Amino acid sequence: MENSRNRVFYKIPYEEGEKRRKAEKPKDPNLVKFILRCPDEYVAKFKEIDEIIQDKQLVKKGHSEFGTGTPIPGWIDSKAKVEMLDFKNLDYKVNLARDILTNHLVIYCNRENINNVKDILNNNFSMSYQNVFYKKKQQGEKIICSITTHVNHIPVSRGLYIQKEESKMNEHNYPINIVSFKRANDKCGLTHKYLCKNKINHYLFCEPFEYDEYAKWIDSNYCELIQSDENYSETQKFGSTPMRNFIMDYWKKDKYERCWILDDNIEGYEVNVQSTKHAINGVAVFTTVEEYVEKYDNVAICSHNIASLVRESDANPVMVRNGKCYSSILISLTEPLLVWSKKYQEDNFISMKALHLGYCNMCFNHVVYKKSTSGSCPGGNRETLYHVNKKGSIDGKGYGDSYKYLRENCEEMIKSGEIMLMPEKGLDDLISRGKHNSHEFHAKIDYTILCTSNKQPCHHLPKQTVIQSGNQPILKSCVFSHQELKLNDDFDYIENADYQGKLKIAKDRIDEHYNKSIAQDAVEPVMQDEVDAVGSVVQDEVDEIDYKKLYMEAKDTIKEQDNTIKVLVKLLNK
Repeated sequence: MENSRNRVFYKIPYEEGEKRRKAEKPKDPNLVKFILRCPDEYVAKFKEIDEIIQDKQLVKKGHSEFGTGTPIPGWIDSKAKVEMLDFKNLDYKVNLARDILTNHLVIYCNRENINNVKDILNNNFSMSYQNVFYKKKQQGEKIICSITTHVNHIPVSRGLYIQKEESKMNEHNYPINIVSFKRANDKCGLTHKYLCKNKINHYLFCEPFEYDEYAKWIDSNYCELIQSDENYSETQKFGSTPMRNFIMDYWKKDKYERCWILDDNIEGYEVNVQSTKHAINGVAVFTTVEEYVEKYDNVAICSHNIASLVRESDANPVMVRNGKCYSSILISLTEPLLVWSKKYQEDNFISMKALHLGYCNMCFNHVVYKKSTSGSCPGGNRETLYHVNKKGSIDGKGYGDSYKYLRENCEEMIKSGEIMLMPEKGLDDLISRGKHNSHEFHAKIDYTILCTSNKQPCHHLPKQTVIQSGNQPILKSCVFSHQELKLNDDFDYIENADYQGKLKIAKDRIDEHYNKSIAQDAVEPVMQDEVDAVGSVVQDEVDEIDYKKLYMEAKDTIKEQDNTIKVLVKLLNK
């Protein structure tokens, strides 16, 4: 949270700092900001540090703008939107989110003064330098642009929610389908592995030339393999779009009203509990969405949000309406004009098409999905559309082609009336080059400027309609008979399950390297490989880990081989 009340410039004149901060292109590479979070008990101490606090103050989210510290009534509830949207399908609260409980200060400084700011904070808040935690955010490969800073940091505890009643694992209402191409393997066919692990029945669609390969790989206990009527990658060369339409047509014949269409590289799903994401195993991933949209008759598409876009610690709404729907989609089969039609950016185009046809979209944050960065996993569209052919690379010429394709098609759709924008808005307002660490050409679409107010009422089913007001939908409350799923009643919770799982993988990898080194009589040469093997598993979590606690867990769970323990010590003391 940053505004003029809690923005400080260290050893930079305020006017100069504001000018440098607001610079668009290029960003000032010498300006670094500390994004600081502080619990209540340290606020008084901060006020004594004149060279930091100056004439500013720490600000708490959801409190009076006049600096009185008085909470704004209903602010947290209005952020979560649970009551407003009548969401009763799974517990969702944000009142204990870390960003709600802590106070915020933003400190800007020149790059050469980073250590000066750290010394001031460390000297004031810790004798041992352990109560102030720093996490760097880099721009590109080397330039540090921000440093997330916590006073009295407490590592986040994550775990695993497992649905208790295994017999209910297949009580979902609509068929769950995976669209897959050249990923008949455990490394990249992750969605299938997740669903099988949870014993959830599903369908995998592939092209005829790959059928035999997929048939050997899939777990037929939970998955039915279905081939398309032709090899679309050879006859149409139009990405996954033809297969997506084939899936929809397949289930229309069986009179289904909706079906799920999932990408094949979804690693898993996470449930958002007090703005901390925990792994979740259970069919509630799908049923909580299905049962919610059943209340309304004009929701064409809904999806889970992608985990990387739902920032932890903040007060995220339970749902985002009339925006983009992502790779874990529940789509209506009752509207004949709702079809996939574009080669690139198919999720953006189908989302905008649904709005143009007079429907509403919903993207849920109570459960989100984890997925690897586009282009990082072989197969899919990586080589055929995005031309990522260089080993180790995740960016290719096709991403530039995709961005150009999006702009050209949106321009035509605006002219034809398929996309209607608010007054005085144009193509450049709709599409921008969004920030992305991995891809130079990353498109960002501003759905808020799409006109969705002139829609015809939809009467497909005698249910509650989502009423439109301007370009924002208002969901009318209605009675819903479904019994609410409670996380504490309907799920078992395993604390720190994610860490324990990573430690087990680390153990297996270390043992594999260790045994190999013994066979080769070359223990020392593979030491770095062992460190890399563990590092590749736990690197994503390393900034959140309580090192001492993790090391003690490692000693208890990993074989006490001298070389193995040395590797872990070396990694955890980095």
